[in-house]
Amino acid sequence: MNKEKVDLLEKDTKKLSEMVLMYKKLLEKAYKEAIHELDMKEFLNMRTYMCGMRDDVNILHGLIMQNIEKIEQPRDESEPAYIRTRCR
Repeated sequence: MNKEKVDLLEKDTKKLSEMVLMYKKLLEKAYKEAIHELDMKEFLNMRTYMCGMRDDVNILHGLIMQNIEKIEQPRDESEPAYIRTRCR
């Protein structure tokens, strides 16, 4: 190959490598942004789930506190069945 073709090939190779590096940086930035968005989405999903769980625990706590006497002192077995199943 003559010197002109070699110089042209080197310039094209250099230009191509610069473009590859530029695209690589752009892809890394886009990848980081996508990961950040995914993390935020998962964080919000987890927060929503935990808020629902907190509400369920509060409801359960209220039911237990409302019926704590019945839980601590269950009815006798000698009590008639119709009284044991009766709603209060």
